[in-house]
Amino acid sequence: MKFHYVWLVWSSAFLAPWIALYAAYPHRRSTMWRTSAFLALFGLTEPLFVPAYWNPPSLFELARRTGFDLESFIFAFAIGGVGAVLYNARANAGTRVTGCTGSRSCPPSSPSRSCMCCPGM
Repeated sequence: MKFHYVWLVWSSAFLAPWIALYAAYPHRRSTMWRTSAFLALFGLTEPLFVPAYWNPPSLFELARRTGFDLESFIFAFAIGGVGAVLYNARANAGTRVTGCTGSRSCPPSSPSRSCMCCPGM
């Protein structure tokens, strides 16, 4: 039995946390998109690994035929966005939007507890 969809299913599974973080943290969406788009380009490194390191069961057997596959782009895109915001989202570290319109709180490590984005804080 051939498993042409295994790599597609598992690489797409990383889109679930990406979508959840995207929906849960709207103020981090720009960061997610930029990082995901940049890291999706790492899918172009696939010819370095196929077939010498591994030969994934890709959709339409693209990895075997061309050295590239769609699944690598999906995987790199999803991992990039999740990795860019997961720590800050879970730890509430870094710049985060407060209840005040237009103001932002500063990182806890800020020496003066004031930022250029919120000079009055």
